[in-house]
Amino acid sequence: MAIVVAAGLLAVLPTPAPWVEALYSRRLYVAAQNVLTPLSNLVPFALFDVLAAAVAAGAGLCCCNALRAGPGRRLRALPAA
Repeated sequence: MAIVVAAGLLAVLPTPAPWVEALYSRRLYVAAQNVLTPLSNLVPFALFDVLAAAVAAGAGLCCCNALRAGPGRRLRALPAA
């Protein structure tokens, strides 16, 4: 429950700019970039494009399955999240 309250407060209250600069810009982003850039350079295509295509294909399949299920069963054909 405390995590939900903390997430709600962080979503509503503004985050101080020095915190963002110190935590994200100087630590998290740099660490992620140092790991992800060499990995993405191993393949000759954009990995985000593959992710976007997979999400689009999954959404299309989900819609097709829901339409194929028929009017009375459409909501039950959608996967439960």
